[in-house]
Amino acid sequence: MIKPDKSKKLSDFYNYLVLLFPISLIFSNLISELILGILIFSFLMKNSSISKLKSYINFFVKLFFIFFFILIISSLLSENIALSIKKSISYLRFILFSFAICWILDNQKKLLINLLKTFILIIFFLQLGGLFELITYNSLNFEGTNKYFERQKISSFFGDEEILGSYLSRLFPIILILLISNLSKFNKKFKIFTFFVLFFTIVTVYFSGERLSFFFILIIALSSIFLIRINFKNISILFSMFLFFIFITLFFEEQRKRIFDYTLSQMKSENKIIFYSSDHHAHFTTAYNIFLDNKILGAGPNTFRKNCNLDKYKSSELACSTHPHNYFIQLLSETGIVGAIIPTFSFLYFLYLFTYLNIFKKNKPKYINDKVILSYFLIFFIICLMPLTPNGNFFNNWTNMIMFFGFGIYLHCFKSDKFNLNKLV
Repeated sequence: MIKPDKSKKLSDFYNYLVLLFPISLIFSNLISELILGILIFSFLMKNSSISKLKSYINFFVKLFFIFFFILIISSLLSENIALSIKKSISYLRFILFSFAICWILDNQKKLLINLLKTFILIIFFLQLGGLFELITYNSLNFEGTNKYFERQKISSFFGDEEILGSYLSRLFPIILILLISNLSKFNKKFKIFTFFVLFFTIVTVYFSGERLSFFFILIIALSSIFLIRINFKNISILFSMFLFFIFITLFFEEQRKRIFDYTLSQMKSENKIIFYSSDHHAHFTTAYNIFLDNKILGAGPNTFRKNCNLDKYKSSELACSTHPHNYFIQLLSETGIVGAIIPTFSFLYFLYLFTYLNIFKKNKPKYINDKVILSYFLIFFIICLMPLTPNGNFFNNWTNMIMFFGFGIYLHCFKSDKFNLNKLV
């Protein structure tokens, strides 16, 4: 039996790890993986019985395990088993990470509040880093080699890894959820500070130059119109934000050209419409060729990087990459129709549920806050699974850690008596 003092120290240790995790995503993938491993190990040590594990199982967890077994089968049938099976087996750790986050949150009432404060401070310092980069034209990789006006991007403390916009846009719905669920517990000064930090998050994503991240932020902003109460104050805030956005779009011409004009020009080649750009088009057509040979279970997870070099699949000299830069195309080529069904179904279901909750369903007044919280969770998952845009690698560790970190918070909220999410679905 663990002594009370030791139990308290362990509990505090887990709390610090959870709070450190979003910081580690900025500075070190190794530290992120270490935190993930420690939390999973601790969770399994405390919840090894079947009865305890059952409490974390819901419909989407069951879908995950079905998808996981499809990945394993696809890898075992792959011509590149060693390359593929490693990625498939390691994918299991992400759902265990979600369970660990849920388990810690279930036992720590104040952790969500502290997590929100941590996120706000992280974003504030990322914005300061981005401002420094704009003023000095140097990125914060402490080498002073990358000039902002050579790249039309800022990366703040991410340095050479240009994922500032991705980090902010993917976590933005989770931060809004934490804020809405704990809004009454903060004083006026913190609320005002938080508002300005969140407002300038949109501006920071714009200056990050990451077009997909900016698209995600627009999705969140436009979706929020369905979620806010219609009154003079909220309309005034939205109108002011719109005017400010128009101002920075018109004033910063080079940034506008990169986000809008350059994107449109990439989608045209010799007066033909192509998939996003010549590179993307080559990746997509190569992945499609792989799919035609492996329609049911694909060529195996993580194998596009090998198969794209084969002459029978290669569509051009631009065809090869580590992944085809689109989730749906990647899943079709690497896991086949069977593997693509579950993520695609999940995306469509989240989209349907958001539409149903906010347009067609009449909710009781006492569930309004819960509806908003559930809606932002749905927006988060829609962004994470977006199949219609250029994406990174579906099996990328960094993006999956963000998604399953958010899913762990969702599991906690779905189980908690404080929320009524289960009554809305």
